[in-house]
Amino acid sequence: VRSIGSSGGVASDADAVLRIGQLLCRWAYESKCDMQLSVGVHAGEVESVELGAAPGDNLVYYGSGISIARQLAQSAPKVNSVHISAAAKARLSLFEGLQFTVCVGPLGSQTYHLDPWVVAQARGVENDEALSSFDDYGASFTRAVSEGFCASSGTHQPGSLHDKFRDMSLEDFRDWLERRKVDTSKFGIGHAKTLDGFRKELVESRAYLRELEDGRLERRLELVRITLQAKDDVGTDRVLQLAAEVLDDGRTRTRSRNLKIAIVVAEGVHWKGAVKEYLESVFRLPEAFQAELLSSDGGWFQEERMVSPSVPGIETVYTTRELRMPITDTARSELGCIGLPSMSSFVTQRSGVRQTWRWQVVGEPSHEADSLQQLLGDYGISISEFEPGAFDELLEEVMGQDGVQASSKLMVRDRELRRYVQIIKVWLHADVLGVPHVVVQHGKSRSTSQGVKTEIATDKPLTLKMGLAQGWQDALPVILLRRLGLDDALQQQYIDTSQCSHHMLEEVAYSKSYPGLKTVYHIHEVTCRVSDGIAQLGLPHGLDFTFIQRDVLGTTVLTYTWKATDEVFGKKGEFKKSLLDGPLVATADCEDPKRRLPAPPTMLLDDVVPGESVLERLMKGRHTDVERAR
Repeated sequence: VRSIGSSGGVASDADAVLRIGQLLCRWAYESKCDMQLSVGVHAGEVESVELGAAPGDNLVYYGSGISIARQLAQSAPKVNSVHISAAAKARLSLFEGLQFTVCVGPLGSQTYHLDPWVVAQARGVENDEALSSFDDYGASFTRAVSEGFCASSGTHQPGSLHDKFRDMSLEDFRDWLERRKVDTSKFGIGHAKTLDGFRKELVESRAYLRELEDGRLERRLELVRITLQAKDDVGTDRVLQLAAEVLDDGRTRTRSRNLKIAIVVAEGVHWKGAVKEYLESVFRLPEAFQAELLSSDGGWFQEERMVSPSVPGIETVYTTRELRMPITDTARSELGCIGLPSMSSFVTQRSGVRQTWRWQVVGEPSHEADSLQQLLGDYGISISEFEPGAFDELLEEVMGQDGVQASSKLMVRDRELRRYVQIIKVWLHADVLGVPHVVVQHGKSRSTSQGVKTEIATDKPLTLKMGLAQGWQDALPVILLRRLGLDDALQQQYIDTSQCSHHMLEEVAYSKSYPGLKTVYHIHEVTCRVSDGIAQLGLPHGLDFTFIQRDVLGTTVLTYTWKATDEVFGKKGEFKKSLLDGPLVATADCEDPKRRLPAPPTMLLDDVVPGESVLERLMKGRHTDVERAR
């Protein structure tokens, strides 16, 4: 099926094909014949050629759109399902918020699997138990490596491996590093470069590697850091600093430190030439203009050795030269491109990296909140629409606080700012009187100095935030401890985890806490089973139980109940939300969750004698079996 979209509609071409694929799979499943159908969806080039004599006769289509879609259909993880590529998913509009299962197919890239019964529903996120994270710190060297000036020519120093990397494939480069005991799995996480980005850095001479005599690798990098200084209209000294940036892969960074201009000098290039080229290409200041208005006012030189967060596992030697360059005449019109003389913020673009700069008063601390607010504003998100305290929560999520790692990250996709979070969701099963049951959250009560807030939940599983580099196996013991109070000893004795049950889902929705900020949820779902009765969990009789959490802000009481598995998951074909299984809703009147069976019919008694009790009437003509009663 080929779709070219429609003009002015809310549904995109990818939406149309995806929906057709779902309907075809439903038809195949419900067919009386034993049909096994899989649908592949991809967005790519489609060409046609006529093989017949008459126009339109024997028209044949070909191209990547067809070939990759066919491979996706053939490699679908299950029959009667839709297998969609990342390129096609990025084009979804109406169905962007559907529940997708993330998988890695034989094509070597991330793909998505969709059940045919999943439908789009209007939804929001009321209870963000989510996380992912930014690194809690950054270094000026890290960003400088990615964005700095690099000359296209120059001689390579003896011992460098530049020419070897140029001829290596990515897999060969990975193997080469792993043979030298470098953990390549850490690349592409947080502030770490992707492996391909690291290889490109070496090929483009922005840094170079040396293999030492003991077999260790050493990365070398020469930097020039510039303090560009000017006076405002009242004579106050200000310096140019980097406030925020959007990387070429869409990741965003709001800067918590006062970062100056940082330039990477390639091998064989003199640092003065690198500075002139950078100021001209990034700030559009011609070399002649630089000599007229800029002067070098002292500086220093040093060499240090450290492990960079952008290249994990490899020690880096930084050769750093610090320069201070005051602007002598801020009134010149040519300086309008860098926000002078009004001292206004401005944006630059280089190698796919969009950077926001600002003139900071000397001695005044740089505020993280200002950087985040400016980043949100750049993408049309107004914090005035946030609920009270929501902006501070987002700031803590993105930046981290008091030594705690950040729990979410912001990235740009298709010119839209998105929040990425990650959670773990656990379904805990047990047999109650021989019937399979699952524990679900029934209620939540939060008591603080501002009062008590009580909410009711329906079929909500255990959920908890995860760290950026944290695997679900590491997060599982944490959620069982924080949500149910089960320590390591109890978990090892009573909890069995189904390793094969783990799968990851991706959902996209707008969070009610942060209006206008689209959130992508990566959900790790896993199933566990209680192997024996634990009174702490209301077993073996399946009783309701509570768990109390206390923190510096107040007390939280979580109420749980055991429900029959069939009642929670329903029959095939019924769609259950993944992130919001059983959303929390504030309500005053709620039916007792234990009254899940219908009430027995009213008992009717005939020939009732006045003054005779019901028990006497029922026991007429009957004898009590005392031994059986005992």
